[in-house]
Amino acid sequence: MFSDLFTVGGLTLDRLRHFCEIAEAGSIKDAVDLYGRNQSSYSRDIQQLESFFGEPLFVQKGSSRSGKRFEGLTPRGDALRHLTIEYFEALTRLVDFRDTPGSIRIGAGETVLQWVICAHLNLIQDAHPGVQICLVNLSAAEAMRGVDQGTLDIGVVDGQAMADAPEGIQALELGAIEYALFLTPEMAEAAKTQSEKELLSSLPLAGLDGLGPSVTTLQSVAKTDGYTLNFAVVLSSFPQVSTALRGGRLAGFLPALAEEDMKEHNLVMLRHPYVEQLSVPISLIWSTRLASLSPSIAVAASSIHAILAGQTVATAR
Repeated sequence: MFSDLFTVGGLTLDRLRHFCEIAEAGSIKDAVDLYGRNQSSYSRDIQQLESFFGEPLFVQKGSSRSGKRFEGLTPRGDALRHLTIEYFEALTRLVDFRDTPGSIRIGAGETVLQWVICAHLNLIQDAHPGVQICLVNLSAAEAMRGVDQGTLDIGVVDGQAMADAPEGIQALELGAIEYALFLTPEMAEAAKTQSEKELLSSLPLAGLDGLGPSVTTLQSVAKTDGYTLNFAVVLSSFPQVSTALRGGRLAGFLPALAEEDMKEHNLVMLRHPYVEQLSVPISLIWSTRLASLSPSIAVAASSIHAILAGQTVATAR
């Protein structure tokens, strides 16, 4: 098996690794400074690889590589870099398989982690016994990049991130995160005798400085309808907003998924038409390229999607 590969000279793990290090650093000198390796060894390895492939891998600025920055990789060099990264990713999977019982790394925003994934964590663990579940708090763009580059197995991202998804990203829809107004029972009682405009203009609000129903977005919607929102506190995440509401002095907009949590703190949820338009579709994603190297990624993605979508799944084998 693979006899042709093992009888060919010129290709070694070290040479391919050194090639990637130089490509990342920009020059042999910078690679030496960054990785503490020998300059002549770097030069010799690149010469060997270029001899093996029969053409240059780097576009040089000057007549000598040493100390010079490259203009970049040749098309052949760039293709080799991508192929080598995939190769090392596959080797990493083999090491993980040897050293650990396995892990699943999931990247998502704080809202999804708290109210979507953590809410189903027991079911996820039951479906993947002996597997370490690693949750990483990332923006949608960072989660997409992590899945594409192999630092994450699975991501949960919004529709905007999906619009910019690189080739090879597979997605399963998880529905949409909808938002609602949360307030104290006293505020909710007063709302019964107030118009929507009177209610929202009078409430002291805790707002979000960011995407979704942020302070800026809600103020823009309110201005169109002729009233002003009073944001007494501005925070950087929905979990922070939910904590601020527990003090009993503020109202605020949160994902409707927070309803059970908020009930425990004597807060009431009201659906409100002004935030219905701000619902955010989300999808679970993984890389088909990496799944071809490690089929367990696709199995885990399908299993976890079924759990998050509220379906019943069998224990993964």
